[in-house]
Amino acid sequence: MPHGESAYCPKENTILITAEPPTLKQYRPAFLDQFATVITCRADLNHPGIIIDQPGLPWHVGRRQKDHMNLSWSKDYDELSAITQYEKRKELSVISSTKAFSDGHRLRLAFVSALQNHFGDRIDVFGRGIREIEDKWDALAPYRYHIAIENCAVNDYWTEKISDPFLAGCHPIYYGCPNIEKYFPEKSLTRIDLQQPEQAIAIIEECLARKRYEESRQKIQEARDAVLNRYNLFPMLASHLERLAQQDRGTGKRVKIHLVPETSGTLWDYCLRGVRTISPRRW
Repeated sequence: MPHGESAYCPKENTILITAEPPTLKQYRPAFLDQFATVITCRADLNHPGIIIDQPGLPWHVGRRQKDHMNLSWSKDYDELSAITQYEKRKELSVISSTKAFSDGHRLRLAFVSALQNHFGDRIDVFGRGIREIEDKWDALAPYRYHIAIENCAVNDYWTEKISDPFLAGCHPIYYGCPNIEKYFPEKSLTRIDLQQPEQAIAIIEECLARKRYEESRQKIQEARDAVLNRYNLFPMLASHLERLAQQDRGTGKRVKIHLVPETSGTLWDYCLRGVRTISPRRW
């Protein structure tokens, strides 16, 4: 909605879910004030209707994408739910990309380089600009372990970086959300800290030596089911709506609400503005 969008509904029924961490996006108070409830990982936001939760971002496994115009699905919810056994023929994988415009991207690139130097052909590296794949399933499902690296480490913020390996039956070796055990069983994953790369590599070696995958298969299954049935956007939102419906939150009177889009002032926004200025006919 480039210029905003209007609707008639009770003001108390408006909800915003923030999908970006504070490292990538800031929200102006005027934008937040349009909504009665804000579901967010952002404890720093000043709003009376804050609910702290993960953002319910979609998983990527099963999505085959050659480009933005050529998209199909190899596995839907029902197929992912029906899987009871995974054929694991390989040991260790990681997915990265050559993106380097944030501190998190650069930290990830440096760590993946360290992984390649240490593990050599014991690890398979995938990602845009490295070894491209149409479907993340192909870089996850054959592997017992997957090194899952978020672009930031923020409480209550996690993405497909960890939900995808759970859906593919992997044991994630994880860097990211500091309170991830709030959402998944502790033994379903192994934590590492990219700020301490030598220690992280030692933890990975120990994980492989102790066969943590075999020990954690039941916990991985529990985590997979949680991704599908609890943290998926729809059950997550339904759960909050049920609780909100039990509260006395307003008159129920329908009023005209005009939502104005946010401009965050991020580097990406400035780049887009620059391109629009240079090539206005293309936008």
